[in-house]
Amino acid sequence: MSTVSPGISREMASLCDLQGNHYLDAPVSGSVKQAEDGQLVIMVGGSESVLENVKPIFEKLGRLTLLVGGTGAANKAKLAINILLAFHAQGLAEAVVFARQNEIKIEDLVTLINNSALGNVFTKIKGDAILQNNYKAAFALKNIAKDLRLAKAEGLATPMGDAAYKTFQQAETVLGEEDIIAVIKYIFTKSSPVKEEN
Repeated sequence: MSTVSPGISREMASLCDLQGNHYLDAPVSGSVKQAEDGQLVIMVGGSESVLENVKPIFEKLGRLTLLVGGTGAANKAKLAINILLAFHAQGLAEAVVFARQNEIKIEDLVTLINNSALGNVFTKIKGDAILQNNYKAAFALKNIAKDLRLAKAEGLATPMGDAAYKTFQQAETVLGEEDIIAVIKYIFTKSSPVKEEN
């Protein structure tokens, strides 16, 4: 149920077939809190009949189980979700850095974001983490860097994808064990101070 390459899932499925067993790739979306509460989102690749046999187990773990295609399809879906996760993390971090450089209180910005159309669970949790300077890993930065490498190997080649890939690969060398939102520390070091008007 972890995020691995679609190729590994296809290889595992072939090995299982040789032994008369079945294989489903079933990565999840959600963090520690969602896992504890049985609120994960489970995407599944493989046989529908095999899924039906194990669905009662998945229903204990998550609030949604969705078959998205054949073997490896769920791995690709999870990579797509984690690409968006990287965008959210980098975008929030860059917005906070910009606000701070322009003398906007970070707590005010986080309040504004969370009460706007852009507010969501991620911005609330990670906004609070930034405010509390708490970068203990719920989802380690090294994991998003790894997932972006997997996505790149599957063809990720978009402007934002390339930017996120570069940011997280570079940030991983120093911040890999910290939470994904620790990318803000890296962005602070790479940002230019606001130029004063003459």
